[in-house]
Amino acid sequence: MEAYDKALELDQYLVVAYFQRGVARMVLQKNAEALSDFNNALKYLRDNEFIDYTQIGLDYKVYTCEVMYNRALCFFCLGQEKDAQDDLADASQRMAEERHSWIKKAIASNGMDCPLYCVPKGVIYRPSASKLKSTKKIDFLGSAKVIASADGKDNFTGFKGALVRKETLKNMGSSAPISHQKSMRVRRTTPPPEMTPSSGLARSNTMPVHRHDAGSMPSRAGPSSLAQETSLSMPPAAMRMRSAGNV
Repeated sequence: MEAYDKALELDQYLVVAYFQRGVARMVLQKNAEALSDFNNALKYLRDNEFIDYTQIGLDYKVYTCEVMYNRALCFFCLGQEKDAQDDLADASQRMAEERHSWIKKAIASNGMDCPLYCVPKGVIYRPSASKLKSTKKIDFLGSAKVIASADGKDNFTGFKGALVRKETLKNMGSSAPISHQKSMRVRRTTPPPEMTPSSGLARSNTMPVHRHDAGSMPSRAGPSSLAQETSLSMPPAAMRMRSAGNV
């Protein structure tokens, strides 16, 4: 019984396990529990005529008519003769093999002296060698190895690059990386030199800018204040070149 329980924990749709556990429970006169197992077996048969377990290593077919027949005998044990006869009538319409002749005998005798259908003694689940082979653990990726490296001593093949880098920096010492990080974070710059009157234009040697109304032209009545200031600061040779250019 424990083996059936464990099998159903692994596969809740295993019809043959419900079927066999129902038979075992009827033998133990646990008819109510057996009825639940037969109901589940029919539920997961999904109205198919049978399920063939030969392809997975169990040489047996669970037929719907056999489950109905067993459930009918369970109904007889529970005193539900009407439900039992209905099941036997439906099962008689689904008979597929010669051994199913017990269904008609059960109808005639109201289930008296009728055996239960079950997996025959000696029929054992034997998975094929190919299925057993596929259950073995296979390492498809294999073990990684270093093909080429800039450092001959570097043979690390895992995915822990960050940890390796951290360990490398630790071995090198923390002073250099920290000073480098500080230099990257804080850049000290000297303020620009203050403007002095001797280094360029200053407020004291410029004239205020005169604004003109829109549409009016600036006056050409004489050189601008900037030109006058430039001419005063230019040496004589520069003034001659400028005047020659203006001629």
